[in-house]
Amino acid sequence: VHHLRSIKEWLQDQKVLIILDDVDDIEKLEALAKEPSWFGSGSRIIVTTQDKKILKAHGILDIYHVDFPSEEEALEIFCLSAFKLRSPQD
Repeated sequence: VHHLRSIKEWLQDQKVLIILDDVDDIEKLEALAKEPSWFGSGSRIIVTTQDKKILKAHGILDIYHVDFPSEEEALEIFCLSAFKLRSPQD
């Protein structure tokens, strides 16, 4: 907790982008990003979770639902990233 307090004080005047991935507990969210005043003006916090109730309980109103890609789309995304091709070569 002492380290979190030090980080909070250091970031207070900084414009930051914080990404909290796969948050499954409101306590974790509040420990890392309880108040917007902890960060400088223009900061953005992105939270990913499978439980919208956590976001709503924290007062987050801007919620975006993103569907998982189909198996075919996932393979194409992977191939483009890994091989610069739309599909695997045989």
